[in-house]
Amino acid sequence: PGLLPGERVVGWSADGGSAFVGSAATRLPLTVTRVRLATARRTRLASLVPEDPAGFVEAREIVVSPGGQALALAYRATLTELYRVEGLPK
Repeated sequence: PGLLPGERVVGWSADGGSAFVGSAATRLPLTVTRVRLATARRTRLASLVPEDPAGFVEAREIVVSPGGQALALAYRATLTELYRVEGLPK
């Protein structure tokens, strides 16, 4: 109880009384919320945005420490390069 559509469990509290949930993996910012299992009470812990969000495709994994003080984010990005060439023979 307490999870919203698109959210997924990304960790558990040390006492087992809360789940840490991450928002949909394809939209920024990614949010991490603590959900108390007994009451479904929600507390936002963090909003995550990569330092350079260019090319962001999806979050692969969000890891939360049992105390909720440390977070790690692994994500996939796709970057390309575009070149302009002038002076080629026609």
